[in-house]
Amino acid sequence: MLITRETDYAIRVVRALHRGGQLSAREIAERENMQQAITYKMLRKLSKAGVVESRRGVEGGYILTRPVDELYLYDLFDALDEEMLLTECLEPGYDCANNRDGTCAVHKELSRIQKVIEEEMKRKPLSELLKPVGENCGQ
Repeated sequence: MLITRETDYAIRVVRALHRGGQLSAREIAERENMQQAITYKMLRKLSKAGVVESRRGVEGGYILTRPVDELYLYDLFDALDEEMLLTECLEPGYDCANNRDGTCAVHKELSRIQKVIEEEMKRKPLSELLKPVGENCGQ
């Protein structure tokens, strides 16, 4: 599991919309120093997942579908279909030769750590990560 560049871009899109309200893809790209093509890609994925909504027309743009205090880092991983597993042996149905009888201590410990990570990603809303300038890194 990695915080990929895509996850970083998704956070930046959410940050721009949180701070700017309804914005065009071009405005988001400019505010967050992102290429427009990547911004569109993130907006498509976030829209498909129901995190953002597209509004058409002259006064169109993108908006968040819910406030950032109701969005979590976990939601962005889920929206991007990011792999959240520490190791492939945690995948459902994975046939691990060392854990066929369910007694592998390594598997049990990695499963425990995996649960802790997922709980942490669901614990703090994005509003805590997107505080105004001077309170955290970024813009």
